[in-house]
Amino acid sequence: MEISFKVMGQPQGKARPRFANGRVYTPKATKNYEEKVKKAYLTAANGYGGYGFGDKPVILKITAFLKKAKSNKRICATTKPDLDNIVKAVLDGLNGVAFFDDKQVIGINAIKLYCCSSEAVPYLEVSITDGTGTGI
Repeated sequence: MEISFKVMGQPQGKARPRFANGRVYTPKATKNYEEKVKKAYLTAANGYGGYGFGDKPVILKITAFLKKAKSNKRICATTKPDLDNIVKAVLDGLNGVAFFDDKQVIGINAIKLYCCSSEAVPYLEVSITDGTGTGI
């Protein structure tokens, strides 16, 4: 089984936790982006929501297409957000929705690229595959 989906808009990374009044909390922008990932998954899953992959091992492929500056001629994105923080935001958005826990993720293929033009809309593309038959 494979479920793929897109999250439209500039990809965001997981922000560091904040501290206030002796409490630790996740910034609102991060929570909102994780919710956006969750909703995009549930829309694409259409019937496989609510732990679609159960307790099976899963493999994720994540491609972040970032907004390109007009003067930039590169393909690979070397700007913020950091790729590892994008991956964390995706995992936390899918945790408890696509799978019971992100400890089930046995492989991740992730890359940051610039959109093909400065006018293109940035987005995040995610594919989740059942990793049971990987032989690992």
